[in-house]
Order: sequence, then structure tokens, then C-alpha cells
Amino acid sequence: MGTLTLNNGLTLSDTSSFAVEINGPTAGSQHDRVCVLGNVALNGATLAATGTITAPAGRLIVLIDNGGTDPVGGTFKDSLGATLAEGATVTVNGIDFLLSYAGGDGNDVVLFQAGAAGTIGTAGDDEFELRQADISGADYLQLLAGGAVVDSRAAAAVTSWTIDGAGGNDTLTVNYAASGGFLDIPVTFDGGAGATTR
Repeated sequence: MGTLTLNNGLTLSDTSSFAVEINGPTAGSQHDRVCVLGNVALNGATLAATGTITAPAGRLIVLIDNGGTDPVGGTFKDSLGATLAEGATVTVNGIDFLLSYAGGDGNDVVLFQAGAAGTIGTAGDDEFELRQADISGADYLQLLAGGAVVDSRAAAAVTSWTIDGAGGNDTLTVNYAASGGFLDIPVTFDGGAGATTR
């Protein structure tokens, strides 16, 4: 288990198997992760996800951290050869996760559980923005910290979002002017002393 960094992209074939072990939510020590600089092309490779994870709902597991701005090319398939499209269910240790090729910071391959999403900030002054965005015709909820997307999930799978600023003078802006428009979920914000919500 660990983190593999590839500096020249990742290209798999339809006869490849992408094996990951997922025992918890922490990348490197509890689940495998591949960090990629360059293009990511999955080309129908088989996703083989195993492990002992028992994490609560709302966890985000980044399998492929796509360091560029380009989208992930292609999709995975399951062990029976069926295509794992955006939003497909992947079961690990009896827990159902949803698969996204536009998760994480917007172009990562991730697994997440449907339900409540949660984010914990830093002890410093965090500036959060929560927005709904249209990505290739699908609605995603995106959380930004300091102007950069740090979490992106299919909107239909998120029932609520809780943001704990963890101290400091934190700010949350709920952006209804983004491409996806209005958010139809409860949002809870605990920003510490001096926090503001816009």
C-alpha cells in the first residue's frame, strides 16, 4: 500500500488491471493512490478494488490524482467486463462507493459514498466556496479552498455538506452564480471565531 508518482502520464490498456487496496481514507498509509503528471488514459482497464475499509459515509478516496488540468480519458471496467461509467457502483468490503472520473479537484478518479459530505479546514484563516457546476452535462458539487477545487462530487449523490473550519477566521461563500446554479442540499458551516458566511 502506498503512493506511486508517475511524471510522464498513465496509459492503461483494456487487458490491464488497476489493482488498489483500500483499508481507510488516508492516502498512502490506508489506501493506494497514483499521482500522475501528464495524460491519464484508462482505455477500459479492469478496476480491482479490495480492502477492509469501514469508513463512514461521505468519505472521498482519490485513486488517481491527476495533476494536470486535462480530463481523464476513458473508463474502467469491472471484473466481468462491464463498463464502469461515471457514477457506477464499486463495492469494497461490502461498502458501496460511487466512481467518478471528475472528482477530487475536478479531474481525479475517485470513489465516494453517497450521503453527507464533510470537510475539515486548517487552523489558519480558510476561504471556502461551495458551488454547483456543470461538468460535461452533469451536475457536480465542488468545494474550493483558497480558490482551488479541493473536492468535487456528483450532486445527486450528496445529501448535505458540513464544513468545519477548524479554527481561524474562516469564510464560506455559497456561489449560486456558478454554471450549475442553485444548491438543493443543507449546508452546515462552523468557521470558528470571526467566521462569515456569504
